[in-house]
Amino acid sequence: MIGKWHIQSSPTGFDNWQALIGQGPYYDPRFLTPGDTIQTEGYTTDIITDLDLNWLETQLITLSSMRAKVFLSLQTFLMITPIAHSLRQNKA
Repeated sequence: MIGKWHIQSSPTGFDNWQALIGQGPYYDPRFLTPGDTIQTEGYTTDIITDLDLNWLETQLITLSSMRAKVFLSLQTFLMITPIAHSLRQNKA
């Protein structure tokens, strides 16, 4: 589970998780992990997407020989109102 978590306890039942602290900001979020808090730089939705894709790629490479199944709960940080956007959009 990587992303938004609206439950007051830490995520349970996941082998790996990184949850935004509180609602999380649009930019430079901190994530709560099982043993630490990490600070990241960038647009929160882009960071969550990149973390999810990196985790999924690692799992598929690691588990491909075992024919194991993986589950990823991608919980994005998107707002109803477009208050802030990714700097990646400026390049388009």
